[in-house]
Amino acid sequence: MKKEPLFLMVGFLISVAVGGAQAQRALTVDDEINRVRPSSTAISPDGTRVVYVRSDLNWEKNKRETRLFMVPATGGEPVPFTSGPSDSSPQWSPDGKYLAFVRRTQSSAKAESEDDESEDDENGRKPKKKPQIWAMRSAGGEAFQLTDLSEGIKTFRWAPTSDRIVFTAEDPKSEEERKRLKKGGDTIYVFEGPNGQYRGSWSNIWVVGVEDGKPTQVTHERMLVSDIDVSPEGDRVALVYRRENTRNRGDLAEVGMVRLDDGKLVRLTENEAPESRVKWVPHGEEISYLAPDDKSWELRQDKLFVLDVASRKYRIVSGGFDGAILGYAWYPDGKSVALTAGVRTNRTIYKLVPDGAASPLLGHAGAAADVSFTPDRSKAAFVWSDALTAPDVYASSLASDEQPLRLTDLNPEFRELSLGSFKVADWKSNDGLPIEGLLYLPPGYRKGRPVPLILQVHGGPAGVFTSSWSGERLVFSGLGYAVLCPNVRGSSAYGDALLRGNLNDIGGGDYQDLMSGVDELISYGIVHPDKMGVRGWSYGGILGGWVITQTDRFKAASLGAMVSDWTSEYGQGFNYDVRLWYIGGDPWSNRKGYRKMSPLTHVANVTTPTILLHGEVDITDTIEQSMNFFNALWEKGTPTRFLRFPREPHGLREPRHQRTRLVEEIAWMHKYILGVEWSDEREDPDPRIPTEDTTRDHR
Repeated sequence: MKKEPLFLMVGFLISVAVGGAQAQRALTVDDEINRVRPSSTAISPDGTRVVYVRSDLNWEKNKRETRLFMVPATGGEPVPFTSGPSDSSPQWSPDGKYLAFVRRTQSSAKAESEDDESEDDENGRKPKKKPQIWAMRSAGGEAFQLTDLSEGIKTFRWAPTSDRIVFTAEDPKSEEERKRLKKGGDTIYVFEGPNGQYRGSWSNIWVVGVEDGKPTQVTHERMLVSDIDVSPEGDRVALVYRRENTRNRGDLAEVGMVRLDDGKLVRLTENEAPESRVKWVPHGEEISYLAPDDKSWELRQDKLFVLDVASRKYRIVSGGFDGAILGYAWYPDGKSVALTAGVRTNRTIYKLVPDGAASPLLGHAGAAADVSFTPDRSKAAFVWSDALTAPDVYASSLASDEQPLRLTDLNPEFRELSLGSFKVADWKSNDGLPIEGLLYLPPGYRKGRPVPLILQVHGGPAGVFTSSWSGERLVFSGLGYAVLCPNVRGSSAYGDALLRGNLNDIGGGDYQDLMSGVDELISYGIVHPDKMGVRGWSYGGILGGWVITQTDRFKAASLGAMVSDWTSEYGQGFNYDVRLWYIGGDPWSNRKGYRKMSPLTHVANVTTPTILLHGEVDITDTIEQSMNFFNALWEKGTPTRFLRFPREPHGLREPRHQRTRLVEEIAWMHKYILGVEWSDEREDPDPRIPTEDTTRDHR
């Protein structure tokens, strides 16, 4: 297979998408659902090979199956490295002789076999297969299992000596506890011990040897460990942990250190800031971590801190870098850092030097994800995409100006599609604030001919739209819509000032940012003012719900995982940000604010036909919120429909549910924006239920 440099591929795809004669058809729902998806790259220590996770759709089993593939970093044919169907999280040993990964398997532990009627997990499923650590020799051979714990493992890291792996795992239930649960003694004491809203377990640090495969528990603490890193000498572990499981209290996380010889935990920070992404600085006397502040939980982008283990003194080393840091790795000298970060609509790799200045190491528009580095940081592997280029695996030298090399061609048929055109648009909001957004135009778009619009609102509120692949947006543009995705105030990757732009103003300035962008497109003759719809998920569904209480300009709305009433959601969902920043306070001390900013308060204003979608076990935004909004619309006679997805949490995971969601959204938008009855052309999967249109419509 011939491999081509990244820039050449991008140029080719854009030329075909915008107006190439070879383009045959637009992207469909099934093109996107069936798309082969790469993730979790791991470049070998010598930089010669790249392992990645390949995800393929198994429609009959209604799930995606994952296995590891390996490809030369200089190009070649990718070959399967594991058999799957649930392999993930590959990590090379430092000496390159082994590759460890996570595989979900049925535990053979005696305690597990006695627990045939184990309690449901938070998503309503009965957990059977648990994540365990497996390994293979990189030269080939059979995979062998290193852990077989009844509760599985959570995360793992290689020791620098390559002879053992440090990992975290939930504490196993005692035989007495399992018997009690089996007999119905399963009362959950909320926020007590390791319990959150659901049953929890403390987690601790373990070690397993690669040759003997005998896991040994190192710590015996009452704690929840979220991240670990092994010291350069291999004798200590840095960790982020909590002593309780209270919902919405990430500020209680702290950085600590454990010596592997005695398991003693030493606390290193003491504040009310949520630390994460802990790493040892190469010389081994300092630990780095990410946090928005050094004292409290502030609405700011994460900064990179370095803490001296002996003195407990710390400093910020990310300087004035105002991007959203997503991941990082130290250079061997312990002075410079390779960052994966989002800056405005792009996500790429930067080098951060001691004075805090950052320079991009990949200078092209788009989004790099799942980045891995060689130990000397001279090479990287990553998954890359842009708005018109589906994700593939790439490798790049970070020490030269060589263009990244595409190593996979997972969806070659996409090159035959007509994907329309794309640009990063900018405008000024009502108060003069500059706003950016992504704009997709349909295939064959002709200037001066207004087209219908889908206004898409991102989640968060501190989310951001990046110039990365989104099949859903391209499906809508392929159906003839312009799609506008504004990065309103409150978005990340634009610096702290914009991130804090909607403090105590949720639904205020961010709403105006949306509408000013719509008005800009109308003024340029791009969008038809009488053919517009709005859609969003999570905060996108919340702000979308607010939009239709404030204006009747949209002919259709799709609201996913929304919150309609902030007061009733306060004790149910994941809403620390509302309490701290976006409304402020709690419902009993700020009753007016919580009522004023709730879409349900203003639901009498809604005339927009609205479809609502929600997972039944969503504990971030609970399903009652959509039910309340739906019922209000139903009773007042506004056309509405509500789709509840069994077993689904905050984001839909099952392929059939994902497909149903998008198909029903398209049908809804077509009906009320275009006056067209649109139906799914695929005979399998399941037909739409009900087959008759029972939508409530009194008009």
